[in-house]
Amino acid sequence: MKTVFFENSLGNETIEVLGFKTIDALEKELEFLTKDIEEEKIHLNYND
Repeated sequence: MKTVFFENSLGNETIEVLGFKTIDALEKELEFLTKDIEEEKIHLNYND
């Protein structure tokens, strides 16, 4: 479903403007960013 969302909402030109050659590359970057945010939330909660 996630892939369908990206394919339907972002055209290839938009993806290239964002600096990605493929939807897969964009999805991988989003996974990395999501993981970083989750780790940061855990770190911030631990320090509170």
